[in-house]
Amino acid sequence: LGINCNVVQNSFYLASRNFTVPTYPNYQLGRLIGSPCDTLTSVIETAELNLQIRIFPNPAINQFTVTYDFPTNKDGVFILYDAFGKEVIRKNLYGTFTSLLIRTGGLSSGVYHYKVALNEGRAAFGKVVLVKP
Repeated sequence: LGINCNVVQNSFYLASRNFTVPTYPNYQLGRLIGSPCDTLTSVIETAELNLQIRIFPNPAINQFTVTYDFPTNKDGVFILYDAFGKEVIRKNLYGTFTSLLIRTGGLSSGVYHYKVALNEGRAAFGKVVLVKP
């Protein structure tokens, strides 16, 4: 420790034009909340935001149930999108309830994406597979 380390400053040559260590961009900036370019969201954030969403059964045939646990007295919305990003189902979710039955009549088989959002802006995302007999 201390003097016994035998540190010698400027003891080696860095091969560069400005003789310094290169500076790299700060890759750990985090997300920019509210930005339309924010791509750093994931389903993992759902637990952190206390938006615990479950879809069952998944895969579903003619209907599925959305269970949710919102903070007290918070309302939200469930939106189902097809593979092209077109909204196919929209249902209101109320904080006084804990589940909602979604009927999928008229929708074809495939993978659908859902968004569950609170009115204050927090959201959770996931996928539902529909299988038609």
